[in-house]
Amino acid sequence: MDFMDIADRDFLGSREYNDDINNDSEFDSDFEHYVLLSASRRRLFGRKRSLHAILGSPPRLSSLPEGLVVDIVFSITNLLNQLLITFGLLASGHDLNAFLLVTVTLGSISIIDSFLSASTLFYIGTLILLTVPAAYERTEDIVDILIHKALLELNIRYAELMKKFFGYSQQLQEGCISPE
Repeated sequence: MDFMDIADRDFLGSREYNDDINNDSEFDSDFEHYVLLSASRRRLFGRKRSLHAILGSPPRLSSLPEGLVVDIVFSITNLLNQLLITFGLLASGHDLNAFLLVTVTLGSISIIDSFLSASTLFYIGTLILLTVPAAYERTEDIVDILIHKALLELNIRYAELMKKFFGYSQQLQEGCISPE
């Protein structure tokens, strides 16, 4: 025990050990007690126990119920199947209006994307999503009147085109819209 300092020799000589270590412990020699106690003094903040003993064992993570996971997987599968069916109907031409709407929308996005970068489009989209609802809320009555007039004008123009190209207009025949 030549490498121990005086305070350690006094400590070991008095045989008064820490509360955590008793005489009937698993350590056989004074040297093992010394190593344990000197290691505890070198720990951060002089703690005697390990962090696991101080903080507790890690929390037990509960697993998800098997039925919940299976239900989520079935829901996602149904959603993907519906999406594939919709894409199939669009691609086969069964719903011409939806096909044309998707084609025009994707074409427009492609043309706009050729002029602007994706980050600029994202910024513009975010700006529109944040400002348009607030502007609409302030001028709701005026905007509703203008949109109603624009839709009425579009319906009149549509009826005139139908009459010009096909010789009749169902809306004009029913008297729903009166051309001016």
